[in-house]
Amino acid sequence: MRKNVYYCDRCGCQLEDSGTKIVPHYFDFITEDLTVPINKDMENRHYCIDCTMEALEFLEPKKKPEKKLEENVQKKPLDPGKVMALHNAGWDNAKIADELGVRERQVYMCIYYQENKKSLTQEENHE
Repeated sequence: MRKNVYYCDRCGCQLEDSGTKIVPHYFDFITEDLTVPINKDMENRHYCIDCTMEALEFLEPKKKPEKKLEENVQKKPLDPGKVMALHNAGWDNAKIADELGVRERQVYMCIYYQENKKSLTQEENHE
């Protein structure tokens, strides 16, 4: 009987319960597919969970903490003209929401409605 024993290629500890492989691939932004591995040698390396988590923390971009609106604050009515002006000026939804003091979802829904209101009203008239 043969037993395979794996060791973490980073810290050297024996992998007893589980381990991971980290195989970086090129990413095709057009098709959103993973393409060939960057380095074939990486396919033969194994890492313990602790080393994997450290690598993921290093690779993951730091996110800014989102400003949470207080629940007891009254909701501000959105000015669609201002939202669309900022949107057309190239602002992203998060920046518009921060500027106006509303949630990003509200900005998205406002833009969606403003861009599609002609087709929405035409559909209602046909019914």
